[in-house]
Amino acid sequence: MMGILLVFISLWLFLGWRNALLAAWGIPFSFFLTFFLMNYFGMTLNNLSLFALVLVLGMVVDDAIVVIENVHRYMEMGMSKKEAAVKGTQEIMWPVIAAVSTTAAAFLPMLMMQGMMGKFMRVFPLVVSIALLASLFESLVVLPSHLSEFAKLPKKKERKNSTFYDKMLKVYERTIRRALRHRGRTIAIVVAFFIGCVALLGSGAIEFRFFPATLPSTIMFQPKLAVGTHLEENERIITKIEDYINTMPEGADVDAMITRIGMMTEGYDNDSKSHNSEIFLDLVDRDEMQYSHEEIKEAIRKYVDNIPEIVSYKFAVPADGPPTGKAVEIRVKGDNLKKLESIGNQIKDELAIIDGVVDISHDFKEGKDEFRIVPDPDKMMIYGVNNAML
Repeated sequence: MMGILLVFISLWLFLGWRNALLAAWGIPFSFFLTFFLMNYFGMTLNNLSLFALVLVLGMVVDDAIVVIENVHRYMEMGMSKKEAAVKGTQEIMWPVIAAVSTTAAAFLPMLMMQGMMGKFMRVFPLVVSIALLASLFESLVVLPSHLSEFAKLPKKKERKNSTFYDKMLKVYERTIRRALRHRGRTIAIVVAFFIGCVALLGSGAIEFRFFPATLPSTIMFQPKLAVGTHLEENERIITKIEDYINTMPEGADVDAMITRIGMMTEGYDNDSKSHNSEIFLDLVDRDEMQYSHEEIKEAIRKYVDNIPEIVSYKFAVPADGPPTGKAVEIRVKGDNLKKLESIGNQIKDELAIIDGVVDISHDFKEGKDEFRIVPDPDKMMIYGVNNAML
């Protein structure tokens, strides 16, 4: 609602309250039609679809502004409201369709994204395109009928006193005339700006991150003990870590601590095993923190590295948004599990000697020791024993 109000105020400053109201009416109409089509195609309202609607909020009135201005031009030439609405809309129909089509076409390539991220992002171009098409229908079908009934030219006094508009028009006219007089120089400046923007992106001066990392309010610490460790032993080790976190200087930034023994969060699933555990550290407000996230993690690392019972550990971030993977991932494929485990351990050892590389882990899950009993069918028949009895 706040966005719609701001759009209406912007239109009112330049078009007048009547035209602003007619143009702004296209926003709820386009959104209602978009919701109907989203439901028809099986899409839901979520963070991404709402972001797409917010992005397209200012675009849905562009077509209406063009139609209103052209209709008013014909009304100023002496046509009736109905004739001006028909003539003005017919004249700019194809340019408006072309403008909407190019805007929608700019987002449609996102539909070609592959993998999990492609499935996650496909709703964005679809919602934008649907909203733009809905606004096109409103501006070419619904809006002209409203203009034929409610359009009204401003009074002469109002048009004479629009000094702000006149000043802007003079500045714009002066700029356009200067650019047309120096066509070569204008084109050269535009091309230079374009090349400069491409160079900034190519040089890495402007970093690109699809989903930029944000500092979480919770730190997840996930230690693993040897496979087959009893829950009682796991609880004893975790209690030692909890006591240390409560007493370390960096613990002043920990507001609450929650521990789960025998369970570990892996992405969006829970891995329940007696040797798994995880500790959630809820931090105080960022403005009140005395230490950084890395300082808190490093203090825990130094203590845990001296506990021989802990086979491996890692710090994780609570899952939020699409699965984006780790900062660095190395995949090893093969049929021999022992060789895969050996190669994985070698890669971990090599990564461990690189400065700045921390929380190294692999997803190879070692199974528990097991006994396999192979019965002798002949002896089972002699003693009258079956598989169920064994």
